[in-house]
Formats: sequence, C-alpha cells, structure tokens
Amino acid sequence: MINEGNTIGLITARSGSKRLPNKNILNFHKKPLIAWSIEAALNSKYIDDVIVSTNDNRISDIAKEHGAEVPFLRPSSLAKDSTKSIEVIEHTINSLAQVNRNYNHLVLLQPTSPLRTGQHIDEAIELYKRKKAKAVISLNKLERPIEWTGMISEDLLMNDFLKKGLGNSQSQEFLSRYLINGAIYVINIDSFQKKKALIFCDETFAYIMQNSDSIDIDTYLDFKLAEIIMANEIQDL
Repeated sequence: MINEGNTIGLITARSGSKRLPNKNILNFHKKPLIAWSIEAALNSKYIDDVIVSTNDNRISDIAKEHGAEVPFLRPSSLAKDSTKSIEVIEHTINSLAQVNRNYNHLVLLQPTSPLRTGQHIDEAIELYKRKKAKAVISLNKLERPIEWTGMISEDLLMNDFLKKGLGNSQSQEFLSRYLINGAIYVINIDSFQKKKALIFCDETFAYIMQNSDSIDIDTYLDFKLAEIIMANEIQDL
C-alpha cells in the first residue's frame, strides 16, 4: 500500500544544461524553477520523503531552502549529458538503502515541469493504486498527427515526406497519439530493480495531462511559454 512511509519523490536536477544554462534554478514566477516541483511533491498526499539528486552545491542549497532533502551529492560520473534517468534512480535507491532508508514506490519528477502540481501527482498515484500497476507515466495528447511528419532530403525535396494519399487527409481522420511528457513517473521499486526500466510492458498505465500543463522546459521559448501559462493560471485563482 502507498502512504505508509514507503513512497519517495525523487527530483533529478544536475547542473550543466547547454541549451538553457542553469535552467533548473532560473527565476520562474518569483521562485527557482526547481522549487515548483519540490512544492508539488510536498503537496502530494502520498509522497513521504522528497529527495533531490544533484551534483551541484548551489542547486542543493536551493532545494534544501524549499523543503527537500539532499542527503548526498551525485557523482560527476552520473551528471553527464549521456547519463540516463535509470542510472540516477538506481544510485539514489542504493545510496538510501545503505543508511537503512528503503522504499517500495518511487515518483520521479523532473524540475523542468513547473506546471505539474501536487494534484496531478496524486491523480497519477491513485491510478497506479487502482490499476495495481508496476508503473504509471504521464502523457499528453499530440496536437497534430504524426502522419504529417517525415524526412526531407538535403536539397529540401519532400518526395518521401508523406505516405501516399495522406496529403489530402484532415487531421480528424487520424487516430489520437500521445507523447511522454516527462512530468511524472510512478514506479514500483522492486520491478524497477529487476527490469532496470521505467516501462514494464503490459503493467504500465498512462496518466493523461492537459497540454498546457505538460510543458517540459528545455529552451528559452519553452521557458517563456510556461511563464505565460503560469501567469494566466495565477490570475484565474
């Protein structure tokens, strides 16, 4: 059962972003960006401990100021562009286990999803409980059909861009497709340790979020768009 002191909220926030420098601690509506994810995790009814994994002392200090724990700094070998989330999760689980802190469930939250709230997290966890899932992952609906995407040649020719007959199709004629938005991963730790994966075939379920809540800040344009959406949401409160 969740909510018996056995659920960890993990926020991963390394330094070294190249496209948007220091993005995890940029000022976003009067708070460092990471603070919004910490606040969402703390507002969850089901998350017992909120941990930030980082390689950076400045991020660590900011995370602690906003209520998260940073029990250790992540080694530089796990703070590269090529580092995978599963490696960071495994390092966190193992490091906590060494000091007798063991958990059954983990909620992975990226700090670049500031529009994801505690309510979103709780709804995802409740789906996880209801389905007796091994994992629940947040998605949002694609606004345009993937059938309208394709490859172009070096000289910009579109011969192979659209499959035959699709050029005259309306968007309503295509099936809905969904994108993993990175905002929430709820996983069973035992299953994770066995599979070393975040998706477990038939036992993973989708938690659908609105597109407006699904922005993953990776560029300056993402950041400004998220600011506009957040400003409108605050105004509506």
